[in-house]
Amino acid sequence: MKPEKEPRQLTLFAGLALGGIWLLQAVVNWLWLSANSTITGWDVPGHLVSSYAYYQLLETWSLQTPFQIMTLDSYRPPLFQLSTAPLFWLFGRTADVAVLINLVYLAILIGSVYGIGNRLSGRGVGLFAAFLASMYPMLFAMTRLLYIDYALTAVVALSIYLLVRSEGLRHRGWSTALGLSLGWGMLIKWTHPIFVFPPLVVVAYGTQGSAGLREEWASLRPPLRRTLLAAAVAVAAVLLWYLPNLQEVRSSTLGWWILPITWVLLTSTAALALSPGSRLANGLLVIFLGMSIASVWYLPQIDFLRTLFLVGYGKPYEAIWGFSYYFRTLVNEQLSPLLLLALLGAVSALLMAIVRRRLPRHERLALWMLAAWLIVPMLLLSWKTTTVDSRYTMPLLPPLALLTAQGLLSLRRLWLRRVLVGALVVGSLFQFAALSFDSLAWLSREVKVAAPFLVEVGPLARGRHLQWPDSGPNDHRYWVLPAILDGIEAERRSRGQSESDVGLLVNSPQINDSICYYLMAEAYPTGKYRGLRIHPLARRDLLETSDVEPSTYEQLFSMDYVILKKGSRWGLRPSAIQAMDRLDQPDDPFYSAFVVLQEHVLPDGDRAMLFRKRHQ
Repeated sequence: MKPEKEPRQLTLFAGLALGGIWLLQAVVNWLWLSANSTITGWDVPGHLVSSYAYYQLLETWSLQTPFQIMTLDSYRPPLFQLSTAPLFWLFGRTADVAVLINLVYLAILIGSVYGIGNRLSGRGVGLFAAFLASMYPMLFAMTRLLYIDYALTAVVALSIYLLVRSEGLRHRGWSTALGLSLGWGMLIKWTHPIFVFPPLVVVAYGTQGSAGLREEWASLRPPLRRTLLAAAVAVAAVLLWYLPNLQEVRSSTLGWWILPITWVLLTSTAALALSPGSRLANGLLVIFLGMSIASVWYLPQIDFLRTLFLVGYGKPYEAIWGFSYYFRTLVNEQLSPLLLLALLGAVSALLMAIVRRRLPRHERLALWMLAAWLIVPMLLLSWKTTTVDSRYTMPLLPPLALLTAQGLLSLRRLWLRRVLVGALVVGSLFQFAALSFDSLAWLSREVKVAAPFLVEVGPLARGRHLQWPDSGPNDHRYWVLPAILDGIEAERRSRGQSESDVGLLVNSPQINDSICYYLMAEAYPTGKYRGLRIHPLARRDLLETSDVEPSTYEQLFSMDYVILKKGSRWGLRPSAIQAMDRLDQPDDPFYSAFVVLQEHVLPDGDRAMLFRKRHQ
């Protein structure tokens, strides 16, 4: 899988080309963020709140701080949100600064995709694949939003690159780096292994075979002295990490079992690191090193498995097969009809090359690796789940870019290669511009046709994650929640209220409890909004299993302030819809108990309103 040594000029050209791709994205992203004044959704403000919490925790350092950082969030691993802290130190603590961390992951992604393509099929394939990955609509759109999935995609690509560099796990140094990336990825999101292990198995088995594995297994007996040394190192590491945090260990679900489990993981990792290098030893080192790093969060927070199961599979009556959904989003949102046609043509060219036996053995093995990267995770993510989202399959886009680049550049006719590659480059840049600037938003909105299985399709990609900075759901006129909270704060101060309960009878992408918590966290150092308690009355918790709902209407009267939205009922739980139906009546008792303080007309015609209870 090693490419021939390239002249220095070609290496410099590749570096400049990758730097140009990164710089183009960075400039356009900065323009996008400068024009954007809204935050939408629920996960993005949630990640911002977590990022601020990690930053604040780092400001007060003690022996317990590293453990507290790693276990602060009981559901999500900490590394993505934690990685924003250096940017806060350098540029200040704002939402736009937090999003800039995606430029670091962009560099990792395009560098890794280039490296994979270069090692497997040559510099041209690597550069073209890196360009395509940067131009896939879902990928460049997510660099402008603070979601975990872009970082996950980048680290998955990095892991596959390190797997390729390990030469079938023969190289101890690259295998160790692969283990480090596995732990890094697992501390970003739990799904990292399902994208990495299938290619790992293909490469390990394809370069060695079962017979070779059996021979190396028989010889995998580390000397006693090295085993004792590994055990001693593991004891020291366990004591250093857990001794200052014994109270937290005792109160965790696993309790004291965390200590021996961690010791076994670390002893195995150290013993493998001290053993003579072999492909089996290196493969086991990858797994145990990754698990040892990830264990700092997964063992104390093992209860996340229950929450994860409830979110993904906990409602069998709502379970669906995700294949059709993910196919639609692949065409409409993650790629586009043009990029899909390029992919299908490239795969056809590769299949013809395989049939005619024009591909060398290492390229055929590479195709099996890419197929494992694609097929196995898709099966797992689509298997009778209750939660689907186009973000979950983002790590499958880099192998599609690699397949497209390899297939198109394998065509024998030079003129055909140039025409297809040129058309794809021009079309991708045009789509990148059309989906980045408000002045071109009409190109995607106006041109669309109905298509079987796809609902609506057009020449450009479309989807809820493909957002313009100041159009559609990001229209600045939707950003009324800061004014509403400021109105509550001013009213509280004038009335001398130290604590207030705010009922939120709205659950829209622009007005919801997650954004309230973000605004409160952003203002925390100033003391603003302190004593404000937000009660999300409209949203059903994903972990809520009871079918019996409290009366939302009755809960309104226990609030000091109420925020609601007249118009669309989207996002409301059934009891909240019933409450809104009652509030549509002008003579409802609610209007005798509350007085309206603010009213905002939104771009879609709905009205956001703030009410205060009439105090006697």
